[in-house]
Amino acid sequence: WYQRRVRVEILNEAGQYLHSIPYFPILHSIHCFATASSLRSQPGAVEFAHEHPLASLAGTLLIVNAGGVLSSLALGNPLIGPFVNPYNTLTAVIFWWLVFFGPADIFFKLYKVKPFQYMLMGARETRRCKKILDGVNAAAKVYSGGQIIPMILVGALGGCSGKFLQTTEESMRKGSSDLSKGEFIQISL
Repeated sequence: WYQRRVRVEILNEAGQYLHSIPYFPILHSIHCFATASSLRSQPGAVEFAHEHPLASLAGTLLIVNAGGVLSSLALGNPLIGPFVNPYNTLTAVIFWWLVFFGPADIFFKLYKVKPFQYMLMGARETRRCKKILDGVNAAAKVYSGGQIIPMILVGALGGCSGKFLQTTEESMRKGSSDLSKGEFIQISL
């Protein structure tokens, strides 16, 4: 009994510490860097970015702000809302440029180092938890009266929608409208 209580207290302290990490600039910068690097590692992404830099940037901004875009859609808010904060948008643009056009590909090579990649993924999971909580809180304001399904849906969209919109980014990059390989159609478990 005592050991279980100690474990719960340690988990509570760890959760409070992770909750105290500020979203901007730490978690958002990590998310922008990892998202741009993930997009760059896809076949044809570098060539597309060099031929069509604005379209590549638009796709990256869409994926970076995917949770906000889909949550805004579900809540009936303007879809441009996630792009209003100039610091968040500028951070995403800077990391897109560093990953796709940075000198000697140093940032992309850094991303490819596995231990560093694992640390980034841990920080991204902390960000994802914060975004899910933000989505649930935003839905609770709109859908009052104890409606739990919309809160769960908006929370999931807020934290996990990058993969859903990645299909849209891929179709923009490849110039095709084949959406048969998307997460909505072929769900990976």
